Amino acid sequence: MQENFQLENNNQNQFDQRPPLGRNQKIAAAVLAVFAIAVVFMWAAQFKKSISGPFSNGSENAQTGDQTSLQQEDSEESLRAKDTDGDGLSDWDELYFYKTSPYLEDSDSDGFTDKQEIDNEKDPNCPVGRDCDSSGIVEGDADVVNPGSKADDSDSLNTLMDQLNVDQNLSQPGQSNAGAAEMPAELKAIFGSNMDAATLRQTLLQYGMQKEALDKISDEQLMQSYKEILGG
Repeated sequence: MQENFQLENNNQNQFDQRPPLGRNQKIAAAVLAVFAIAVVFMWAAQFKKSISGPFSNGSENAQTGDQTSLQQEDSEESLRAKDTDGDGLSDWDELYFYKTSPYLEDSDSDGFTDKQEIDNEKDPNCPVGRDCDSSGIVEGDADVVNPGSKADDSDSLNTLMDQLNVDQNLSQPGQSNAGAAEMPAELKAIFGSNMDAATLRQTLLQYGMQKEALDKISDEQLMQSYKEILGG
């Protein structure tokens, strides 16, 4: 038992006494750490877009269809005099001013009619209590699509940098650090500008990026991000 304990201590001492990374290795490690997080963010953004896109396009197409249908049937005068859904707004106002559905008294299905929301200075196309951005994606739903991604990715980056014994100032964008300015050139000198996707994947895994996250990114996306890090 004592021999095993001594052996474990010896192994730990050898691990702790490993030689520090050289300057080039530190710079390369810093760039790869930032690159790994950037790739994860890129994948998360595309994942969010793939989920939200059909709903956003569907809503726009539905309103366009409503507008085309009524335009074919009615003139401007008749549209101004007509209230198909009975919400207190003319079909003309709904089609051309408020961009709501003339067939639904509650276009956003939040329990309040379009007119009630307009009278209370609310967006009739955004459910009450929510903050909808211009793309039609609810701000509060971003965390549902990718919960805790920003905090988790930041923590992962800091942990990875600590494990690699890399000065975290090297990876901070926008700083006048000479090492940060040289990072793309150093990375190209160490790994080469013609690195292929398979080698890049293996390198990222060696530097601590999780395989599960890396597997969700295509070779094309990976190489595109790598080229952007190198400056084109």
